[in-house]
Amino acid sequence: MPPKAETLPQGIIKLSKLLTHLKASPKLTLNGVKALRLSYAYQNDHFGARHFVANDLPRIRFANPDLQIQVDRVRKTKEDNWAAAMELEFNDGKSHKVDISDKWSTSILKEIMDKAGGDPWKAHVAEAKAAGLPVLPGEDTYLKEEERLKERREKAAKALKGQPVFLKEFLEKHPEKAPKKVQKKEKKDKKQDKGSSKEKTAT
Repeated sequence: MPPKAETLPQGIIKLSKLLTHLKASPKLTLNGVKALRLSYAYQNDHFGARHFVANDLPRIRFANPDLQIQVDRVRKTKEDNWAAAMELEFNDGKSHKVDISDKWSTSILKEIMDKAGGDPWKAHVAEAKAAGLPVLPGEDTYLKEEERLKERREKAAKALKGQPVFLKEFLEKHPEKAPKKVQKKEKKDKKQDKGSSKEKTAT
């Protein structure tokens, strides 16, 4: 009899892997958080933020179905000086905003959970430390890289005169850098064009 994996359609196998990833421990429940907003470059920079959105944000969405999530991905040139940002908006109206440039996705996720994970997250951290295990997968690797990344963040902060400029502030100063919306032609116009062309051929 062939292995079970060989008898299942590929779509079911992929779905099973996705559900396993979404349900992986620890559960990423955010307490008292109304909205999560992210802004980062979709190329040339902010690799940790991009990895976080691709791998960790789906788990947060799965654990918090009512959470408002906004992701702004903007093109960034090497000359543009603005930092990737993450903002948590809480139910009481307070907000927490941090610079997530030059941070590993694991570091970004840990910062979110430390801020809004509540008692379940604290219990998970305590259990992991008691067992001598990493709090999150990949934590050992990112901790080794943190010193090097810290130096990069300090250099970037000096270039920005000590204050990280986030995308919103950057676009206020440089409105010409705002992404342009591409206007799509309506289907009605296309149908009218086709109709007029048929009339011309008929005449």
